[in-house]
Amino acid sequence: MTSFTGAERKIDRAREHVNALDKAINRFLETEPYAAERRLKARDRIHEYVLVRYTEPPDCLGLLVGDAVHNLRSALDHVAFELALKGAQAIGHTMTSEQARRIQYPVVDCSTDFKSQLNRGCLRYVESVPKAFIERHQPYNLNPEHPERTVLACLASLDNTDKHRTVVTTSHTVRFQPDYSGLPEGVPPPRLTLPRNATWGLGAVVARFRFTQPESEVDMQFLPKFSIAIDGAWPPTRRADEVLDFYAGWMELFVLGQIREWVRLNP
Repeated sequence: MTSFTGAERKIDRAREHVNALDKAINRFLETEPYAAERRLKARDRIHEYVLVRYTEPPDCLGLLVGDAVHNLRSALDHVAFELALKGAQAIGHTMTSEQARRIQYPVVDCSTDFKSQLNRGCLRYVESVPKAFIERHQPYNLNPEHPERTVLACLASLDNTDKHRTVVTTSHTVRFQPDYSGLPEGVPPPRLTLPRNATWGLGAVVARFRFTQPESEVDMQFLPKFSIAIDGAWPPTRRADEVLDFYAGWMELFVLGQIREWVRLNP
């Protein structure tokens, strides 16, 4: 009987790291590591809010991200291995140790690379239906225009990064809803932009209000909520633990869930 216990335990372990990450982020943010201050430009028509206090996120956050990502990526390989075992048993074959070492869940950006992975034996013995399912859920099929934005592509990329260096976490502003109700009569609402900074640090602009005329006396009272995102993940402005929790849920629903159902109907 095919069991996906190994994959399930990997996902459970990833969620433990995600929960630890959630608590670590909260502890960090409770120290009020960021603060923004208004600066006037363009003869008071542009109001920029820049960082006047900035603290680098602690390394432990990146380590927890890496641990969670690695367990999620490993869960995929566990799925591939169980499917290979099932397929080999169905035709009365026993995998050699060399064949077993080559089994892995492919994550690629084009059909040519997928075929190349198959030729290398990554899905040897996996039956046609689950093999087709795995191909349909490759990044290039899920999002042809932006395969790098898919869950699988992000997991593979972040896992490869974590093998060589700590995954970078980056601070950013989120969940800010401007309130224009306090504007003086006759002053039109300014145009708001939230710049995406290449780097964060003292002096980085986190919000820019552009008025049609000088409004030095108008203070928008910009009070953003800062949070921690994962550099290279998608979506890029979601809190790190929320993104990883979404990745884990996606795998449980679309990978384990559908493959497990196929195995149940085809024991």
